Amino acid sequence: MISLSVKILIEMTDKSFGIKLASELQKLGVYAVVSDEEIKTFDKEMFFEKYRIIVTDNPEKYIQSCVQVIVISSDKNIIDMILYNDNMLYVSKNIGVNSICSLIKFHTNCGGDKVKAERLASSFIREMGIQTNLKGYKYLRTGIVCASLKPEIMEHSTYEIYDVIAKKYNVQSSSVERAIRNSIELAYERCPKKISEKFNYPVAKPSNTELIIFAADTIRTWGL
Repeated sequence: MISLSVKILIEMTDKSFGIKLASELQKLGVYAVVSDEEIKTFDKEMFFEKYRIIVTDNPEKYIQSCVQVIVISSDKNIIDMILYNDNMLYVSKNIGVNSICSLIKFHTNCGGDKVKAERLASSFIREMGIQTNLKGYKYLRTGIVCASLKPEIMEHSTYEIYDVIAKKYNVQSSSVERAIRNSIELAYERCPKKISEKFNYPVAKPSNTELIIFAADTIRTWGL
């Protein structure tokens, strides 16, 4: 079954098409997030129970929170929003239900644990409010993925993981440490609540090590 961290946004212009697609997505264990005036007249609980459809007045919030979103839409504003976000793919409804489902299977199942870890790490970091345009974002994502796949790397020294990240991006380890710390500080200054809510225990501004270890443990718990 596909991880429930994957969500699909469907902007339906054809109700029967949307229901048929949602029925197929249900077999894959995928949530369908729908924004459509006609569909809203139906019983929301019934749709969720039968098709795993989430009917919402604000589908954009799901775009921002998803690890990967496959969108069927004719709405230019929503398409533009997709194109400006990481790890998101736009798909035309014109390719048909079977092709859409095949594409979803490919993008959610291929790549093994590394791809899954990258998606989950991206989601974890963005939900804390860390900006994707910062160097610290990509360094932190790489560190979390590495620690989730090889937890022993964090047992001796945090500097070992800095060295791995530095080698990948051809920079100094000190630059990696500083960029990650700055990105955490900026996110904490803007909205400390976002960061504290990610942890299961009271926390102020987390250190680099604390955040990487906690994120990696969380990702492994999610099913790697």
